[in-house]
Amino acid sequence: MVERVYDEIERERFRRHDRTIVSMGYLIALLVAFSENPFGDPLVKVNLYILVTALVLLLITTVLDIFRSLILPISRRIFINTLLYITVITLSIWYSEEQSSLLFLLYYLVFVGALLTLSRRLLLVEIAIITVCILLVTIHHGFSLVQVLQSLVYQLIPFWVIAYVAAEIYQQSEDARHELERLSLTDTLTGLWNMRTFTSFLDREIERSRRYDHVFGLMMLDLDNLKGLNDTYGHLMGSAVIKHTAELIVGNLRKTDLPSRFGGDEYVLLLPETDPDNAIMVAERICRAVRENVFREHGLTMSTTVSIGLSSYPSDGDTADDLITAADKALYLSKKAGKNRVSMYHPDLATMEIVPRARPH
Repeated sequence: MVERVYDEIERERFRRHDRTIVSMGYLIALLVAFSENPFGDPLVKVNLYILVTALVLLLITTVLDIFRSLILPISRRIFINTLLYITVITLSIWYSEEQSSLLFLLYYLVFVGALLTLSRRLLLVEIAIITVCILLVTIHHGFSLVQVLQSLVYQLIPFWVIAYVAAEIYQQSEDARHELERLSLTDTLTGLWNMRTFTSFLDREIERSRRYDHVFGLMMLDLDNLKGLNDTYGHLMGSAVIKHTAELIVGNLRKTDLPSRFGGDEYVLLLPETDPDNAIMVAERICRAVRENVFREHGLTMSTTVSIGLSSYPSDGDTADDLITAADKALYLSKKAGKNRVSMYHPDLATMEIVPRARPH
């Protein structure tokens, strides 16, 4: 499920970059069209081939802009777009009477667009293609060893250096961005989803289950006697127990289940497409795993148990607040009955008075 969340974030980022790449096509078409006569001098003869190339790019870009949501995946479409831009730039330099420095600079523009969107492998492919294109137009304008060396010094080496530095900087910024995304979505101590993220998942699952007439389970867990552990061994040991319990919970769930830290020593879990009987089986498995586990930390050994409460959509509630309240009442019943057990919400608990839970944000 972690991968699914990050994939959704990446898809949204790609959609934004896709619009940028398409806009880049319009910019390149205009720059190519005016590259030989930027000041509109009537005495300067405009190369018809370059003008036609710019118009063709403008037409293709417009078509891609209109139908971009109907053809090809976003990443593949961006790769094709940037290859199209490289081709147009190369043809423009090819047909120009001299190697225009302005047109060579457009390669850098395309590289920046590719850097923001393409994988490292595809980025290397585009760098290689641009390198070959620069060598080809250099040879076309008059092959000589001097010209090839000049092209190497004035065009290729600067491009390679800038490409390398830009790629390294971008990779570092991407690593930092991914870490910030992870921290904003997860709980620092346990690595589970935080409640802000869990709440959005729960709301989405309710909508999905309502639309497709599915059931799902909600589980609340509370460590038993954590206060005693804190008083005996210290709060650092208590935090370690909270973290290790989270690992046990994750180890006994399916990949589609969503565990979250509700707060303190409490956890809340979303079990998609799980009926009450199967939810009880999962809860019993977690309860047993925690009970049979021995925590070892800082040379000390200890054990603990958990109390669990379950509710089910839609029989126990059709809103997030109702389901959390129902599971919380079932959890209270487990505590009251002696802890270290699983309780399912039932209508008789509806009149139970407990301190209401506010949905964390």
